Amino acid sequence: MTNSIKENIEFVGKNYNKEMTKFAIINVVLILAAPVIYFFTKNLIYSLIPLGFTLVIDYLLISNYSAQKQKVLQQRDEEFIQMISYFEIFINNQITVYQSFKFLLPYASRWMSEQIGNMLDEIDKDKTVKPFIDFARKFKSSIVENVMISIYQMVDQGQTVEQLQQFSIFFSQFSK
Repeated sequence: MTNSIKENIEFVGKNYNKEMTKFAIINVVLILAAPVIYFFTKNLIYSLIPLGFTLVIDYLLISNYSAQKQKVLQQRDEEFIQMISYFEIFINNQITVYQSFKFLLPYASRWMSEQIGNMLDEIDKDKTVKPFIDFARKFKSSIVENVMISIYQMVDQGQTVEQLQQFSIFFSQFSK
């Protein structure tokens, strides 16, 4: 479980050590509050309240990292849809698949630009479907893989009018 928490924290772009320090400070303060409350109230029930808060806050902090990760993954899927819209425009203007991906770079986020750049580098080395599949696996939606395979088929079989029409139909289904 610790590894998944660390992965989630790093995935959302936060420093694991800083987050764990913040986490520890909150826990220590709440745990130390228990004996202080008992000292002043002499009531065990009141002194257990900070310990209950500790559990609740720990749960909320841990689940927050997971929620943030899911939000980032959703944003990436949404950006992919946007990038494919631009890609479709480039393809319809008779630009090659490879060049269309290059033309996407100025419109993409830093993360997406890196992924497209990595895919283009891999395409230079490997002319199979593998770079397209590897790129698709960076996304949460499984439909991305189908889109990328369809794009690869355009590379492999050439950009015919029928394929462009098929891609347009497939893309409109994907967008919905």
